[in-house]
Amino acid sequence: MFDHVSARFLGAGATRRGGVEARVEARPLTSLRLDGAVTFADGRFQATGTPIPFAPRWTGSVGIGLHDHPLPRGALEAGLRAWVLGPRPLPEGFVSRTAVTGSARVGWNDRGWGLGVQVDNVFGTRWRDGEFVYASAWDPDRPASALPAVHVTAGTPTVARLWLEFRR
Repeated sequence: MFDHVSARFLGAGATRRGGVEARVEARPLTSLRLDGAVTFADGRFQATGTPIPFAPRWTGSVGIGLHDHPLPRGALEAGLRAWVLGPRPLPEGFVSRTAVTGSARVGWNDRGWGLGVQVDNVFGTRWRDGEFVYASAWDPDRPASALPAVHVTAGTPTVARLWLEFRR
């Protein structure tokens, strides 16, 4: 596990991990694909039985997409995907928030050329990519707190990418 005081990873003992993953995909039309997946994983330290910090128990995703959908000229590709990252156990008995976000993609291709756009965090969700627990001192003129607090790293903001490609 990462130790914030020494800024290095330290051995934390043997762990036991088990889980289940389920995935479904359907193609109701030639170019339409629907899919979903859910994963449950339980990781614990063998000596104490406590959950492994930062490891989510539940994750899931759902998507809908068009692949090589014929147009009068070329083909259309488009899709929308949403995913969920369930609460993660954190040190000191804290638990992270659930994160939900999604992406969208639309593109056109013809005779090896492609043009498109992808938008990450298409819903504009303010989500926490990482949540960490440790005592901290943000004001140098005050004594450091001895109590642990949750610190976060922000998740991906809404970002759009355009692309142009040529495949041979």
